[in-house]
Amino acid sequence: MRVVIAEIPEEGLQLAEQVDPAAWSLNTPDRAFVAPLAVSAFVQRHDDDLTVAAEAEGSMDVTCARCLATVRRPYRETWSLALERPARPWLELGDELRQEILLSVPMTALCRDDCRGLCPTCGYNLNEGVCSHGTA
Repeated sequence: MRVVIAEIPEEGLQLAEQVDPAAWSLNTPDRAFVAPLAVSAFVQRHDDDLTVAAEAEGSMDVTCARCLATVRRPYRETWSLALERPARPWLELGDELRQEILLSVPMTALCRDDCRGLCPTCGYNLNEGVCSHGTA
């Protein structure tokens, strides 16, 4: 999302883009966006500063930290950024928004609040019942 600063009108500039999560290196072994993210930004120019109101929305598969099940979760975040006007005539918003997305995704997730995890002895998923040796 590159913006030429001189082309931002006085009333601001609305941008929208579908972002490939792989292109922005957003996926990890524990979380993966399952489709392109809908990213939008409203950019305004103020003397030596820029303000950006941004939003990203999509869906992601996350691995539960307790039972290792994969669950699909909606993703939606909004940000307000105040940026100094760069020395170059353009601003690459993709870098800023990528960092905001990475910081907004929880490091760990649970499939549900009462997830019982795995049996420490046999590895059975205790959300599915009692394992063969009686761990509940």
